[in-house]
Amino acid sequence: MTRSLGNKALKRLERAARALVTQFQRRSGRGSQSEQPLVLAVTHCHPIRVVLYAAAFQGGWRFHFTKSLRAALDVASTRRPKAVFYDHAAGDPAWCQYCLCLSREGIPFVSVAHKNDDSIFFGVLAAGGYQACGEPLTSEEIVNVVDFAQEVAGLAHVPVKS
Repeated sequence: MTRSLGNKALKRLERAARALVTQFQRRSGRGSQSEQPLVLAVTHCHPIRVVLYAAAFQGGWRFHFTKSLRAALDVASTRRPKAVFYDHAAGDPAWCQYCLCLSREGIPFVSVAHKNDDSIFFGVLAAGGYQACGEPLTSEEIVNVVDFAQEVAGLAHVPVKS
């Protein structure tokens, strides 16, 4: 009973955060949602969803949640996202292959972690991804990781003179 009340409260909080972001965007004249950079996310954890909505508010992004990394890759094939977030609690055993594929396309793959796990961290780095981690994970951490990933992606296109 207590767990279902907690989930209901988290869902209400998620809806309220989404409504607040939409209302702020309308009032601030940031434009329509289609003009905002798209960020994809695969997570089934409501607290992480709330943090991602807060990051979207701060970063001026629009989040689209998918049920799997395969679905995220399908969306990325038609509309280039600013980043793809993946929560390892979603349990996709092929996450490393998706990370490699997206990284090769220049799309930052961000692993969202509840706590530090060296094996996952090194796996994400080896596949060309980034990690957002914190106890608690904050929207500022999410924004910083995306900004860093965009900066690194920009450096890859700068010619180096020797």
